[in-house]
Amino acid sequence: PPRGPVERRARGERARGGIYGAAMASEAVAGAAGDAERVLTAPPGDGIACIRFAPSSNRLLVSSWDSTARLYDVDRNAPLSTFTLGGACLSGAFQDESTAFAAGLDGGVRALHLHRAEEETLHSVHSKPVRCLAYHPELHLLLSGGWDSALVAWDPRAASPAAQLSVGERVYSMSLTGPRLVVATAGRHVKVLDVRALGGGGGGGGKGGKKGLL
Repeated sequence: PPRGPVERRARGERARGGIYGAAMASEAVAGAAGDAERVLTAPPGDGIACIRFAPSSNRLLVSSWDSTARLYDVDRNAPLSTFTLGGACLSGAFQDESTAFAAGLDGGVRALHLHRAEEETLHSVHSKPVRCLAYHPELHLLLSGGWDSALVAWDPRAASPAAQLSVGERVYSMSLTGPRLVVATAGRHVKVLDVRALGGGGGGGGKGGKKGLL
């Protein structure tokens, strides 16, 4: 059995995903379809780590511990495409109706081209698993938080990160509202950052321990 600290944390997260994953998916689909419950056809083969709806449709991106990111049409209850990562897929995020992102245990962040069912690796800046992704459409900025305590801001149109900073502890959850990003970490810390200070819209790069913190 895995014995390292990252592997032990992964096993704990996987156990929670197995317990709550099916409930997450059915509740999301029920809310979208207006039904009491609807079970997705061809579900993932392991626990579900993250679910995200597309910006303007009832298409659902499901990230799973079986190393896949799966796209579903909730209205038709039909699987559309499956993308396989190099390890458990812990998070996903939509850029728009044709492009999404996925990341997980292998530390890489991938762009998923949904209409073509193709993927490409954007970067592997993180030295440990990536737990959270968020995309800011106005700033064209992808944000990734990992168990290496790093928060990386990335313009998918650019060749290098716009900013990279340490939040001091492993990232477990992120929420984006307007220009503010709320990051929850190990040690029961919650940090609030101004995304505009992280190089949104193609701004300058760099590293800094407190850049953007409010």
